[in-house]
Amino acid sequence: MTGINIPIELYAELAKEYSNIIGAKVTYDSIAYIRRLIHEVKSIRKDFSVLVGFDDYLLPALMMGGDGGVMALANVAPQIHVATYNAWVKGDLYKAYEGFKKILKLVQIYDIATSIPAAIKASLEIIGAPIKPCVRPPLRPELPEIRMKIESIIKRLDLKIVY
Repeated sequence: MTGINIPIELYAELAKEYSNIIGAKVTYDSIAYIRRLIHEVKSIRKDFSVLVGFDDYLLPALMMGGDGGVMALANVAPQIHVATYNAWVKGDLYKAYEGFKKILKLVQIYDIATSIPAAIKASLEIIGAPIKPCVRPPLRPELPEIRMKIESIIKRLDLKIVY
């Protein structure tokens, strides 16, 4: 999300040279980049973790040999993300795909949001998490009409607070 992507060759070099660098969390909208990163770095070090930042890349990354993710909407629906991951690890492809389809519905929040942080804060408030929907300037909290759309997505998925 910084707008600067680390070249895959640099990840490979770092993985080879420094055993204390144990992984990467990549929030870059390119499945080809993720695929290449997994392939190239894991060919050097099998224990190097490749985690994705986009929720809708979780299952594809796991299928390509990635290790999981650190995703914003997992704060809102950790039960869906964890169930998808656990099903994959257990080899239950049907259950993993069912969870992933829920993730794909959930990420529709990003399509209507003004910003990811505002959407996450609004979503958390909607499910009853003890937060305030404040975001740092220049971002603004979601407008009521956006919140209503987010709430509709959350209701369709029957999300409840799990904290």
